[in-house]
Amino acid sequence: MRNTAKSRVVLTLIVVAVLAGICGPVMAASRRTIRLTNNTIDDVAPQISGSNVIWVGKNDLAASGNDLFFWDGITTTLVATNVSYMGDDPPRLSGSNVVWYGYQDNSNAEIFFWNGHTVTQVTNADNDQYFYEPRISGGNVVWWTWDGNDDEIFFWNGTTITQVTNNNYDDFRPQISGNNVVWTRWDGNDQEILFWDGDTITQVTNADNDQYFDEPRISGGNVVWCTWDGNDDEIFFWNGTTITQVTNNNYDDSRPQISGNNVVWTRWDGNDSEIFFWDGVTTTQLTNNNYDDDWPQISGDNVVWVRWDDGNDDEIFFWDGVTTTQLTNNDYYDYNPQLSGSRVVWQGHNGDFREIFVSVPFSEISISKCTAKAGRSDGKDRIKISGSTEIAEDVLYNADKIHISITSDADGYLVYDEYLNIDHSKV
Repeated sequence: MRNTAKSRVVLTLIVVAVLAGICGPVMAASRRTIRLTNNTIDDVAPQISGSNVIWVGKNDLAASGNDLFFWDGITTTLVATNVSYMGDDPPRLSGSNVVWYGYQDNSNAEIFFWNGHTVTQVTNADNDQYFYEPRISGGNVVWWTWDGNDDEIFFWNGTTITQVTNNNYDDFRPQISGNNVVWTRWDGNDQEILFWDGDTITQVTNADNDQYFDEPRISGGNVVWCTWDGNDDEIFFWNGTTITQVTNNNYDDSRPQISGNNVVWTRWDGNDSEIFFWDGVTTTQLTNNNYDDDWPQISGDNVVWVRWDDGNDDEIFFWDGVTTTQLTNNDYYDYNPQLSGSRVVWQGHNGDFREIFVSVPFSEISISKCTAKAGRSDGKDRIKISGSTEIAEDVLYNADKIHISITSDADGYLVYDEYLNIDHSKV
């Protein structure tokens, strides 16, 4: 196992140049795709948080049930064996914490939590009791369950379970951000959006009869959702005080996701689906083509989505707030992308098995000092550039090359620019 402590790296370069006293950044640029699994079993349902990734697969191909795996950027850990999850609702990840719903030791289905070291059984079900769609933020978990009369919302802070709702309505599909929770309520006539800040429940919407508010998503105290306006689906945003209608057109806008004040969604334009981004003020159309761009995810200013691009398979695309990059270009069905910062994880299907892939950016590393040594016999100065900086080991381990770019302090003139290979045996 590789040591996950930070490595102190000293980079030394000898450059023959006419100019003296030059120094500049040392950086690794672009992106790298890492294949996390390669076996004869389906690995599915990836999630990502920071440099951590989880997915569901099998450790023992002969065993029944599925297993849960965790990758910290360097090492893969088997979290739990014989784990199941219901349908399309996979385990969820926040930092190093994982939550999932499944069967353990042939008992009732329960919610389980892993903090990077220990598995904790959160719930203790009665017979025939089910817990649905657990969601996690930090060490907090939320879910919904049938209480014998209707559906209610429950919250766990790592120690105590709190029943958030207790009424005669169906409260379901919660989402969580910190201590804040948002969910949908069916009151017998229509659907509403509800918000809980850890103390107080606020009804965000006030629907007309037969009006539905779908897909609420939360980031901090901000909430986004879509609703039918009588003509088509539109996107709405709530900042804790005021509701803003983000879209107002004759197209179907749906599948919103939120990060801070930023919102991304899919629009059906009558021909195909396209991706749109809103920064709280301005709407930007990220795609405009004859392909289906769908299932966007957002983290900060970064967006990822799936495109059915060539009539044969799906590919993954990434936008960093400025530039769109195609992350995959192969004969796989690449889909279910998840995003954390600028790191992207997805599953690819080659026709036989599903595997897990992650795309990571190369990181910039700055040299801390430079020195110049003069006096060569040929009349040219030798410039010795040396320095050190502490960087996470996974940055070096996941990189192929280091980009050396040196400029003159005096005028910024580029005097050296080259890519050097990294010797991973020494990382």
